[in-house]
Amino acid sequence: MTCIFPTFIKEVCGRHADRIAYRHIDQTDCSYAELNAKTDRLAAYFLRNGVRPGYKMAFMCDNPMHAVFGYVACLKIGVTCIPINVEIENPNHLFQICQPDGIFVTQEIEARIRAYIPANAKIYSLDSRTPYYCNDSDFSTSEINSLALGTRRLDENDPAFIFFTSGSTGSPKGVVLSHRNIVYYAMHGASPYRIRFDDVFICLSAFHSDMSLFPLFLPLRYGASCLLINPASRWNPSYIWRCITEKKVTTLFVVPSMLKLMLFQELREAEAESVRYLIISGEKASMKDLLTARTVFGQAQFINLYGNTESNDIMFYRIPSRLDNLSELPLGTPMPYVSALIVNESMNVCEDGEIGELYIHSPTLMSGYRRIDTEINDFVSVNGTEKKYFPTKDLVWRKENVYYFAGRKDNMIKVHAQRVFPSLVETVLQRMPNVIEAAVFPIHRAGSAALAAFLYGSNISNSEARDYCAQHLPAYSIPKKFVIVEKSLPKTNTGKFDYIEIEREYL
Repeated sequence: MTCIFPTFIKEVCGRHADRIAYRHIDQTDCSYAELNAKTDRLAAYFLRNGVRPGYKMAFMCDNPMHAVFGYVACLKIGVTCIPINVEIENPNHLFQICQPDGIFVTQEIEARIRAYIPANAKIYSLDSRTPYYCNDSDFSTSEINSLALGTRRLDENDPAFIFFTSGSTGSPKGVVLSHRNIVYYAMHGASPYRIRFDDVFICLSAFHSDMSLFPLFLPLRYGASCLLINPASRWNPSYIWRCITEKKVTTLFVVPSMLKLMLFQELREAEAESVRYLIISGEKASMKDLLTARTVFGQAQFINLYGNTESNDIMFYRIPSRLDNLSELPLGTPMPYVSALIVNESMNVCEDGEIGELYIHSPTLMSGYRRIDTEINDFVSVNGTEKKYFPTKDLVWRKENVYYFAGRKDNMIKVHAQRVFPSLVETVLQRMPNVIEAAVFPIHRAGSAALAAFLYGSNISNSEARDYCAQHLPAYSIPKKFVIVEKSLPKTNTGKFDYIEIEREYL
């Protein structure tokens, strides 16, 4: 099968025509047949209004059903989709990087960002006359086909999406994913799971996050469905539980910070009985939260999923039903289609137990980064190998083909000539009684480096935290500074710790 999206979507929509592709708690469901027909008409509308293959369409749309139709229509005609955070007040920097030819936007957001929209970008503003609600007579099959024939043939290496990294530790970069990347992920990304045609995924991730690709596209191959939610309610656990229970969600893909919010609710196990898979991704979950989750999601298989924006899912780990002997949560084993190497500073492959940087090669791996009007890639050769690999900057180690996270290469510091990994200290502090959240990162003062720890919980003191670290860490790894905070630590809009904001607010 050629890895271009139009071929893929036509095939799955034909095979599963009568099944529901996308659901919404407050809107009409959309079948696979309707998805194909409506996006054909929207694609024809775009083509009639000057859109052509190779165009770049920025999306700032807070209606998820409309955004899905927009994605599929654009991908059908070779337009690159660029999802942008709908909550951002000033998208000017992102517009400069991606230089969109068009903006797919709801009217309320358009009014807010109009001053930042590039002068040469055409606005496709959603109102009651949105083209995918038009009658069949508005766009005939012959017109749709003739317009499609007028476009050039797509190649699997053509760009499909540009996602921006979260920028939690620096400036965001545009990650370019090709048609091949997207289709291969849609076809094979669910290979570790036993997905059924009656499964219901829920999209809790913001559309500007690459994590949204999991619930949006992985169900399509199987004729399963994706439940879309109101973006404004994404962090409302009561609303999320309503969606799960009313629509009988079976596959829950969630970041640990969202899982923690959900577990604060007073729940009966019956409310989660439909969930077959609880898939955790985005950052490391604490063992305490997993133990609590076991009491709620009694019927679910727990999966820890590790990946990044550049390649999406890289490794998975089936979390055992009993956690007694699990001191830390592994990253897991590579996805069947991922080649993973641990590489030392001499660019040689590490032995088991040796910490090194994770390098990956995958058909889902990006084509490159988008900078202002340029694209570059960071693929490199590793001694003794033929493939080009992407350096993730994650430091890991391996035992019996199971990979474990040690830290970030750009966060590692040396204290008294010893390597210290902030993430390992975070893991220890997360196990401390009464600690709900722990964030640890380097601080540099007067030419030397040390760690600062920020703790949120109840009845915690600096001395108790220091004593706890002394019991579980070597002396050189103990943070120099402990900060006890009275509210949940700042997060990025994808649910990860916002280390820049934590440092700005508390140091």
